Amino acid sequence: MDGFSLTGACTVLAILLLRALLFRRMPKRVFVLLWAGALGILLFPGLISSPLSVYRLLPRMEAAAAAAGSAASAAVPTAGKLWPVLRQAVTAAGLLGLGVFYLLGLLRLHQSSPARTPAVSDWLAAHPLLRPLQVRTGPVAAPLCGGILLPRIVLPEDMDLTDRAGLDCVLTHEYVHVCRFDPLLKLLSAAALCLRWFDPFVWIAFLMLGRDTEYACDEAVLDCGIPPKQYAAVLLRAALRRAELLPAAARLNAGRIERRVARVTGHRPHSPFGWACALLVSLSLLLCFGTAPESVEKPAPDAGQSSFMGSPLRPACKPDKWAWNPAFPASDIAQRDP
Repeated sequence: MDGFSLTGACTVLAILLLRALLFRRMPKRVFVLLWAGALGILLFPGLISSPLSVYRLLPRMEAAAAAAGSAASAAVPTAGKLWPVLRQAVTAAGLLGLGVFYLLGLLRLHQSSPARTPAVSDWLAAHPLLRPLQVRTGPVAAPLCGGILLPRIVLPEDMDLTDRAGLDCVLTHEYVHVCRFDPLLKLLSAAALCLRWFDPFVWIAFLMLGRDTEYACDEAVLDCGIPPKQYAAVLLRAALRRAELLPAAARLNAGRIERRVARVTGHRPHSPFGWACALLVSLSLLLCFGTAPESVEKPAPDAGQSSFMGSPLRPACKPDKWAWNPAFPASDIAQRDP
């Protein structure tokens, strides 16, 4: 974990290429799994070996990258060996900040008040869950969910809870997050970012994971039977409300909101065959770019055998008693001949 991972970087670049080519045709949930796998590869490079690894065709690539990484790391200590200390300090501060942020988030979830309205009660009755799910209201800018064993969905205090259509869209979206354990996935990805904050490919995987998680939830909500136009209207209202609270952030996310609404209105459900093909392509990508090549060891020759040019010699055959030997004269051989 000291240097940069060639396998992780190539995996991230391959996923970005696949996303640019087939993002509209593949299920978005597959990309969430791909980004999660990329983070795991970036944290633990070379943990899994596979005969399908592309690096077995380029054996010198990994050695060159390792030499470049060692040279870069060796150049930093010339300034007083501050890099390892700085990296450990920033990593510890990031993990501490993540823990404090998570605890504050849990505290905010528990300080919210339960939403006891007929619409919320009917929705909870129609969406059972093995874990105890609660819908609450609190001082939040947008709907959110949190908690792993005790999940909570928190709605803004000024949200209209009598609008059953809009409430159904919002709660179903957060319900999908809870069912898929997305809060846990976000927590683990944030921890990976704290551990590898100096790797730019970890930042790419972290940001794309959060973005594609929302797209995957949008697809799941539409697959539940909610009309696309109704769901797109809810997204636009949420974006307008966020623009009133945070104008600068709304300007930066305006293009992403437009693309998100366009994908919602043009959504088409994926067939089981499409899911199977997408999973096969994703698994092949991870096996090719995210695994280390298998090391092929040549069997060593036996201790009792001699070798010539790396190849073991065959044992000598038993000498024939009638074979000609220059140490004996021909007359002796003739006398031995019956």
